[in-house]
Amino acid sequence: SLRVVTDRKTSEAGRRDAVTYDVLTGHFNRARTREAIDHALSQARRYGQSGAFLVVGLDNYRSITEAHAEAVRDQVILGAGSRLEDSVRATDVIGRIDEHCFGVVLNRCNEEGAVIAARKNIAELASAPISTNDGPVPVIVSVGIVLFPDGANSPAGAMRNGESSYLAAARRGGGEIEMPRPADRQPPQEDRQGEQGAALLDALRDKRLAFAYQPVIRSGDGTVAYHETLLRVVDAEHGPFEAATLIPAAERLGHSRRIDRYVLELAIADLTRDPDIRLAINISGHTATDRSWLRLLTSLVGGRREIANRLTIEITETAKVHDFEEAFALVSAVRDLGCRVALDDFGAGHTSFRQLKSLPVDIVKIDGSFIRGIAQNDANQRFLNILLSYTTAFGIDTVSECVELAADRDYLLTCGVTYLQGWICGRPTLALPSAQIASSPAA
Repeated sequence: SLRVVTDRKTSEAGRRDAVTYDVLTGHFNRARTREAIDHALSQARRYGQSGAFLVVGLDNYRSITEAHAEAVRDQVILGAGSRLEDSVRATDVIGRIDEHCFGVVLNRCNEEGAVIAARKNIAELASAPISTNDGPVPVIVSVGIVLFPDGANSPAGAMRNGESSYLAAARRGGGEIEMPRPADRQPPQEDRQGEQGAALLDALRDKRLAFAYQPVIRSGDGTVAYHETLLRVVDAEHGPFEAATLIPAAERLGHSRRIDRYVLELAIADLTRDPDIRLAINISGHTATDRSWLRLLTSLVGGRREIANRLTIEITETAKVHDFEEAFALVSAVRDLGCRVALDDFGAGHTSFRQLKSLPVDIVKIDGSFIRGIAQNDANQRFLNILLSYTTAFGIDTVSECVELAADRDYLLTCGVTYLQGWICGRPTLALPSAQIASSPAA
C-alpha cells in the first residue's frame, strides 16, 4: 500500500526550521546563533585562535515602528539583513537575535579585523535609505563588539557583552562602535546571570512563558478577590520553574519592556477567555514611563470595560521611576481605561509617603520584609500603622504580601488591611484561576 506523506513531511520540516531560523529573515534565530558562538569558542580554544561576535543594531527602530505599519517595519528588517549579508565573509554566521539586532559570528578574526568588519557593516547598512511601501526609510546603525575567548568564556557571556556594547554605542548617538577590553569582562558569577537572562529571552521568543496564579484574598471573609500572575518558564525536561531569578539579567540588557508587553497580551487573553476571573500583572519601572506600552494596553482594552475592570497593573516600587510626571500620566491613563493600579513592594524602594499621596494608585502592596514575623516585631507594626493611616485617609486598599505564618495572618486581620497574599493564603499554581475560585471558601 502507498500513503502520501508530503503534507506531514512539509509540516515537520517547517517545525524544524522554526527551531533554527528566524521566520522573517531566514537567518539563524537567537538560539541557533548561541550554538554558532559555542562552536566558534570551542574552535578558538582548540587551535589557539581568536574570534569576534558583533551585535549590529538599528538605533532608530523604535521611531520606525511608531511611524510606519508592521509591513514596512518588516521590509526594513529584510533590507538590513540583505545588506548585512553583502558586508560579511562567506564563512561568517549571521543571526537575528532581537527585533532590531543581528548577531554576526566572525571566526579567525582579531581585534583589528573585528573593527574593520564593524565599520563595513555600518557603512553598508546606512549607505542609503531602505526601499519600502512607504518610500525610502533611512536607518541608523551601531555595532557592539566582543572578542573571544579573551572577552567572553561562554556563549551567554558573548551575547551579553555584545548586547551591552551595542547599547553603549547606540547611546553615543548612532553610527558608533563599542568594544570592551578584556579587563572589562564581567566576573565568572556574572556569566551565570547572563546565561539566565539569555534563557529567559529564548523562552520569550519560543512562547515558553506561562502564568502561575497566586490568589489574593479578602481579609474580611477569606474569599479570593483576584489572582496575581507570576511568570514561569516551561521546560520540557525539568518542568516549569520561576522566571523571577532570570528577569534581572534580562532587564540589564534592556529587555524588560518586551517581557512586560508579552505579559500584558497573555493576561488579556486569559481575561477574554474567562469572564469570571480578575488578574494582576507586574510591570517594571521602565515600562511605567513607556508610552508604547500604554498604546498597546489601549488597543487591547479600549472600549472593553468588561476586560479593563478585571485587570490590575502592579508597578514595581523597587524599580525606581525616573520621571515621576511621566509615571503619573501613565497611572492616570490606565485608570481612565478602567484598570486598577497597584504600587508593589511598598517600603522596599524609592517612593516616599509624599509621592504616594500624589500618585493616584488604587492599591498599595506592603513589602514582605515588613510582614514576615510582624506579630512579634514592634517596629514593623508601627510602620504598618502609619501606612494604614495614610491609605485609609486617601481611600487606598492595601495588600499584605508574604503572609506565611498563622500568627502573622491573625495579627493582620485585626489591623484593617484589605487583602492578604502569601503561602498560607494560597500558593502559586499553574491551575487556572477559575478552578481555584471554584475550590475557595466562597464556592
